[in-house]
Amino acid sequence: WNDLNQDGIQDQGEPGLEDVMVRLKQNGVEIARKRTDANGYYEFTGLCAGDYQVFVNAVTLPKGINWVWTLVEQGSDRSVDSNSHPADVTLTDGQIDHTIDFGFYEHIVILDCFLAIEKYTNGFDADNPVDAPKLLPGNTVTWTYEVTNTGTPSVDPAIHKDNIVVTDNMGVVPILDVSTDVGSDQLLSPGETWVYEASGIVQDLQGGTYANVGSVDAFVVSETNNISYCQASDPSHYVNEECGNCVSQFTQMEFEFLGTTAARVVVTQNKGTNPIVFDADVQPGEHFTIYGSWAQHTPMTLGTEIEIKVDGTVNAVMHTSCSDPDIVPGYQEGLVLIINIKDKGGWVCAGPE
Repeated sequence: WNDLNQDGIQDQGEPGLEDVMVRLKQNGVEIARKRTDANGYYEFTGLCAGDYQVFVNAVTLPKGINWVWTLVEQGSDRSVDSNSHPADVTLTDGQIDHTIDFGFYEHIVILDCFLAIEKYTNGFDADNPVDAPKLLPGNTVTWTYEVTNTGTPSVDPAIHKDNIVVTDNMGVVPILDVSTDVGSDQLLSPGETWVYEASGIVQDLQGGTYANVGSVDAFVVSETNNISYCQASDPSHYVNEECGNCVSQFTQMEFEFLGTTAARVVVTQNKGTNPIVFDADVQPGEHFTIYGSWAQHTPMTLGTEIEIKVDGTVNAVMHTSCSDPDIVPGYQEGLVLIINIKDKGGWVCAGPE
């Protein structure tokens, strides 16, 4: 609730805070979460006897206001005071506890906001369309979001994981790479950078440019209990790689393995003293790519034919030149599906232009 007079007690007329996320944990593991209603109420039901902790996700407090937790455990009536955060709760069989409340008030002290985000598209920092990578429609595109606490170590506060939300305006969901959390302490400390990732399928833009914006919202809590709402954003772009008809022997082919179990896939070409161009265990749905040899940074062609064996048995044989018009992206033979083809002229389209 909004503790208007900042006394730590729910007084008549003080409003509840709506749509704030409250989380319930047991033994450090989240087991439930609720959003407060229009009057600020929440309730967890169907619980067994035991020890619990109740957390408020401060990033979901109403935006645009500097919130601070009010005084805790004021007065003698525990049904109208504010609990410490997180609140420890012990339930016995059949017990109902409606006294776990949290008060906040607006603080006029505004903290400096030390937060930055940098977004990449397939590794390109494409803030402007002129820097956009060229991607082939139907391929996978990966977006990387680097979120940094730009504050000064030992001076500015760390930001807890629960108070950080990374979003993308095009609806993909960035997921934190937990290995980038130094010390696995769930605290984005000053000078620390966390990496989030999301992926999608490259769209056919018909000559246009794809643009999306990554954003980070966070509540920063100081040692003196001041709360500052921080927001940062960064755009990124991509355009389509142009494709054309086959003009030469292939230099590169990407496949998807359609088998239902993992298998050893070996691809050989009818060229050179070492004809093996791929030899590895491949999982169902996994993509793999074969390349022609290279000389002085010039892409060289594959042989005129490749043979694909799955677990030692010939599964597909394909011409790697323009002699067979069926060999284009989207062609399936045996347990392999062609995803992309590149020749000396560039990417090959899925059909004649």
